[in-house]
Amino acid sequence: MLKVKAKFSEKIWGGSKLKNYGFNIPSNKTGEAWIISAYHGNASYLENGQTLRELYEKRKDLFNNYPTKEFPLLAKILDADENLSVQVHPNDENAKKLENYPFGKTECWYVLEATKNKDIIVGINVDNKEEARTLIENREWSKLWNTQPIKRGDIFEIEAGTVHAINAGTVVYELQQSSDITYRMYDYDRVDDHGNQRELHIDKSLQVINYKESEYKKEPTLIKEIGLNKFYSLIENKLFNLEKWVISEDVKLSFGRDDKNFLLVTVIEGEFIINCEKLNSYESGIITADELSFIDIKGKGIILVGNPNK
Repeated sequence: MLKVKAKFSEKIWGGSKLKNYGFNIPSNKTGEAWIISAYHGNASYLENGQTLRELYEKRKDLFNNYPTKEFPLLAKILDADENLSVQVHPNDENAKKLENYPFGKTECWYVLEATKNKDIIVGINVDNKEEARTLIENREWSKLWNTQPIKRGDIFEIEAGTVHAINAGTVVYELQQSSDITYRMYDYDRVDDHGNQRELHIDKSLQVINYKESEYKKEPTLIKEIGLNKFYSLIENKLFNLEKWVISEDVKLSFGRDDKNFLLVTVIEGEFIINCEKLNSYESGIITADELSFIDIKGKGIILVGNPNK
């Protein structure tokens, strides 16, 4: 298994809670830990000093020769000390058309902490661009989007085109396509240290919004039990899967390459030794294609496991 070191991103809405998760953050405005990333300019480092981006370019065999030029997924932990901007991401087609980038941004959230507002913004109340533009111009925000209550352990699927925002007091694990394209619709009229408001992207937002309602909150589905261990599916779509493994005793697992290309693993409770590599809480790693046939897990706790779909 490849152990991966997190990279950090400071944000206007960031805070200091990631210290509580064992991260050595750069400041008390740290909004994101990019725990598994090969994204250009913000790639995670491996223990040998190589970046995940470099490894993916040179050793595609470790990733079952996954067909995309860019590493397909990105895993983060986000700390929202203040509300995030209300935003939307493009799908692959719109990302190529508007930004000349191969991936849009479908993502999902596993809520780790909800201590203040205890809700999120997700979904939109209108079904066409013209109504949305009118409400934006009139600043009738409460008529434009929906909110949903949240608690620890909740799961949300945020498909590209979904209007959304994490609110203050929330910490989430996020699995997403490897893209950083964000169109801001509303940012609470905040200003940066120089007194400037952040740029909004109203026209692009209105182009990429999916005006059809969806079921955003997901319920875990038990996949299998092995001894005392339980394995749940949290998210399953055409782009990626996310599972939760609740491990109560040592276990050995095996997957075929047709089933899983490689696995992104993050411990969110307890500590483990996985194929001789130790992972403490909120440490992450990648189980490569050549390890899928034999995965030896020792320890107790909870692991979030993601993998891309072809």
